[in-house]
Amino acid sequence: MLKNIVMKLTTWWANPRSRTILLSSVAAVAVLGVLVWGFSRNQATKTVAAAFTNFEKASTYHARAEITASLPVRSKNRARPFTRVQGRVEGDVQENSQGTPELTGQLYGELRGSGSLFFADGDIRIGNEVTAFRLENLPVFFNPSRRLVKKWTHVDTALLATQNGNAIRETLGALLGSVTPAGKEKVDGTTLSRFRVKPTAEQEEALIKVLQDSASGNPAWNMVARLTNSFDISQLDMYVEPGSEELRRIVAVFGRPNTQGRFIRRAVIDVRLSDYGKKVEFAIPDKQLTVQPEVFGQLLGTGEIIPQ
Repeated sequence: MLKNIVMKLTTWWANPRSRTILLSSVAAVAVLGVLVWGFSRNQATKTVAAAFTNFEKASTYHARAEITASLPVRSKNRARPFTRVQGRVEGDVQENSQGTPELTGQLYGELRGSGSLFFADGDIRIGNEVTAFRLENLPVFFNPSRRLVKKWTHVDTALLATQNGNAIRETLGALLGSVTPAGKEKVDGTTLSRFRVKPTAEQEEALIKVLQDSASGNPAWNMVARLTNSFDISQLDMYVEPGSEELRRIVAVFGRPNTQGRFIRRAVIDVRLSDYGKKVEFAIPDKQLTVQPEVFGQLLGTGEIIPQ
């Protein structure tokens, strides 16, 4: 039986017409695959671009932004007191007449180390020119006088204002041209379409250039620039709700390969968006304390991040 099958296949392959049919079929399948992949990628670019356009048009929404960083246990042959840093801001956002986001919400931050945990939490209001926060909890280690809790503290800084919005849009637009579909995932009870892009070295350099503080004047964008300058962006995922084409989540993963070539994740930025068009009320509470902007800047981080 097997011998007969082999003989028939050999006879069929010896026929030039048979080989032509087979090779033509393989070529057709390959071309079709390329066309489908190209169409899928083009459609992904259109979907993500539409989601960002809808996001820019939204005047109000709910946002939850979180950054988590993991540090090596030792630095310069000394044990680090803290190896995990987490910060989170969540609240309702509206755009003011200048187009700057204003946020009413809560903040949370924590530092973890060997056998230790410090955390702070409270309310925050981010305005056009003033950021106000009222801490409910703050470790005595950072607050020996105990004066920085349960009082609305003002900082004269434009935390979310951006001075080069068009340049950032152009740079992000070029990056979004490389997105590809990455399946579907349920987020907060809703099934979303996920799209992924891995920035090239040139795209990362372009991002650093437009996001750094000297260009954007925005501490939040500057944090992204610092991370991008010190690590690689291993993946940038964007989640879009089908039908409405609403941008619902953005996740950026930063890290660097170790000496064995294994990628080590060092930081993750996770932004979730929902409730587009909701009613938002915003007001800066009366000042009870004042903190100098440079002191507040230390809380956000300044200088270079040293990759290890």
